Amino acid sequence: MLTMKNYRPNVLVVDEDADYRSVMADLLSEHMNLSFASNFSEALKMVNNNEYSMVISDSEIADIAVVEMITKLKTLQPNLFFVIITSKHDMALAVDVMRNGAVDYLLKPFAVEDIANLVEKYLKFSVNKRFDYDLLNILSEEKRTFSIPTNVHILSPFVYEIMEMVKRFTNITKNDIFSMRLALYEMLINAVEHGNLGINYETKKNLLSAGIDYIEYLDNLCKQDPYYNRKIEISYHYQKDSISFVVKDEGDGFDVQKFENRDIKGELLALHGRGIIISKFNMDEIVYNEKGNEVRLTKKITVT
Repeated sequence: MLTMKNYRPNVLVVDEDADYRSVMADLLSEHMNLSFASNFSEALKMVNNNEYSMVISDSEIADIAVVEMITKLKTLQPNLFFVIITSKHDMALAVDVMRNGAVDYLLKPFAVEDIANLVEKYLKFSVNKRFDYDLLNILSEEKRTFSIPTNVHILSPFVYEIMEMVKRFTNITKNDIFSMRLALYEMLINAVEHGNLGINYETKKNLLSAGIDYIEYLDNLCKQDPYYNRKIEISYHYQKDSISFVVKDEGDGFDVQKFENRDIKGELLALHGRGIIISKFNMDEIVYNEKGNEVRLTKKITVT
């Protein structure tokens, strides 16, 4: 049986920087078969002639826009996973590449374990992704509940796994998947930072302004008492006409009312309450419990 232990996927790395390609070879070649391209023209030839599980690409390709590259390569191999790596804090770019088929993105410089864990997580799907789609046609309801540790690094792969489960349902569109993914990810970030770790918005603003490595700060905090034992509970409930997600943390909650009447369009890029605002854009209903440590996100589904 094919498993991750004996599986060596074919992965294409696209980057014009030879030094960077060498670094990626050192990081990943032990566990996968790597190929390299310095531009889109080379990548196109390689995808035409070889089968790949994943493409890891820099966001700036000299001979093509990265979104167009994703689209063109996916026409050749629709099941390709794309991970985009960028040196810019550009949320618009991140949203754009994910909307057009990338499964994730990383910001340079990244830790060795970040890229290794991310690649391994996604490639598991190319080994054992087996679904019985005939059963889905008669499925009228499904519920699943998960409990995850307080760890920012697992959130994006976890949300991807949830969306892989959800996209099995044939009446959920690609746009629905994209919207739900954004909203669920933002709420999980809130559950970690502001919920289980108890970081208020002013503290986060001050940390970022001071130039502190915020991810490292979160990692260290996760290892301290009482935070290291706290969990986040996530569940989804699929029905023919809707799907809802519930995210519950073990924090002290917050005052939900002060966000209800905000100027959403004017404050989309604001640090304070950004997750709630993005979720309002992408879901049909958001309901918090009285304490503010549990939120239900609901997306209506068109019944065909």
